[in-house]
Amino acid sequence: MVSLRLRGIIIALALLCTYHGPSLWAQRIVRKPFVHAKSHPTVSLDSIYFGQSRTILYLHLINKIRDGWFCLSSDIRLRDSRGIEWKSIQTKGLPTCPETRRFRAVGVSHNFEIHFPEISNIHGPLTLYERCDQHCLHLEGIVIDAALNRELYQLEEALTHIRRGRDTTALEMLLRLFRQSQYPQSDHILQCAYHIAQLYRRIHQPEHAQPYIQYLKSSDHPRARFYLQKLQKIRPHSH
Repeated sequence: MVSLRLRGIIIALALLCTYHGPSLWAQRIVRKPFVHAKSHPTVSLDSIYFGQSRTILYLHLINKIRDGWFCLSSDIRLRDSRGIEWKSIQTKGLPTCPETRRFRAVGVSHNFEIHFPEISNIHGPLTLYERCDQHCLHLEGIVIDAALNRELYQLEEALTHIRRGRDTTALEMLLRLFRQSQYPQSDHILQCAYHIAQLYRRIHQPEHAQPYIQYLKSSDHPRARFYLQKLQKIRPHSH
């Protein structure tokens, strides 16, 4: 009796995977993707939904000026690292230029969406851009790898601590990121090594900086030389 019941459960699970598997596994959401550069500082990318029928980018903007306005081009493209492009099929929340959405109040946040066809095979980082004449929206270096996103935000948080003079906190975060990174030869880890070496010099422990300087010297990454040159221009504190 038990074996029959177990066999029934197995058959039910198999049927579930057969009829619902694609809808369960094909869908993917990348939350708060890291964006390396953007044309409009007031526009933020909240998430990307990769679905069976379409790909949707969810964004929001914050109006910074009185009587500010915004609109979207009828031709918006999404390009991956191979140069393959997809054209938008729909937008929601903002009108198509030359019609505009005007904002009377300063500081108002407004959500909008840009829809593309289904994209099942995509290589990041991505570029989102409008094909238009002026004030074109452009988001460069959109990261769709969740683990890489986490590391980039950790680096950004550490750099914020450096700018605010919290060197000890920044150093602890950078050391943890450097040791635990899943991408040891990526640019952000080379940058991490550079800042660790710089901070050790700043707190008068230059001997601890040497392993990270050596790490940069031994790297084949094209950006490694750039960080080494920056370190050479920064003289260690003598007091």
